[in-house]
Amino acid sequence: MGAYTFENGLTLTAGQKTTIAGNNGYFSDIYNTDSGLGGYGTIMDSRRPLIMLSYAGLDFAMISNERDHVDRTTTKQTVESGTIKDVVEGNKAREHYIPRFEVAYNLKMDGLSGKIFAAYGRFNYGDEKGEKWAGINAWHVSAYVSPTFGNMYVKVGAYYGQNTELYGGSGSSKNGFQPVIGLNAAETELEVKNTSSFGGALAFGIKDLVPSLSLELGAGYALYTTEADNVENKSAYAVYLQAPYKVNQHVLVIPQVGYYATAQDKVKDTADIMAGLQLRMLF
Repeated sequence: MGAYTFENGLTLTAGQKTTIAGNNGYFSDIYNTDSGLGGYGTIMDSRRPLIMLSYAGLDFAMISNERDHVDRTTTKQTVESGTIKDVVEGNKAREHYIPRFEVAYNLKMDGLSGKIFAAYGRFNYGDEKGEKWAGINAWHVSAYVSPTFGNMYVKVGAYYGQNTELYGGSGSSKNGFQPVIGLNAAETELEVKNTSSFGGALAFGIKDLVPSLSLELGAGYALYTTEADNVENKSAYAVYLQAPYKVNQHVLVIPQVGYYATAQDKVKDTADIMAGLQLRMLF
């Protein structure tokens, strides 16, 4: 990755970098990631090739989705006993896409930091013969703020998106939700049944509650919905408690405990309790 700053303050960045329309690193590290609450109230992405322009806290980027095809399950509607039903077929749908566009504004001042961001991608899917095509819009918007009050702070945010799994945004992919593409009832054209997700997260922390020891308590909730027939909505939520302890200027120990639950299917939920200890070296 390389960056060049012009005399007027405009910065051009090119290379592989964590995408800007995500909340990576905003909440504390839980569930063996460096992001926190990914898919449980926050939306995030990973490092991808991009070209970005930055000026006065505003970032604009064009991002590669790093794939040229996706296997998608399609559906075909049939009539059985007077009732229309969706029959799953194993066709491989082809896709062509334009670069994803993202924009973010980073706010930072005394006692307050935050971020507003959005992403948009357009995917075109066709049947194996290339005779029928359907366009899919994938996007999300989000805002997060963190005010501080002395040694205390609050983090709060929310997001809403549609078909975010197509470009890898954590959320729908965490719960296996993706749009369904199938023939309409007349079998004349492809139609898209979109998925949507929205979530929110909240954290409260105290720095140096006692010398070198801090606390953070956080929680997140997300709901995933779909237009597909006979598929129920799914939800996911999580809570965590951390007590970072700074052993010295180079060593940070973070004991943590968390509880998370995800509806993996319409039959039952899965829930887990996680407890562990994380060691970080500070430089």
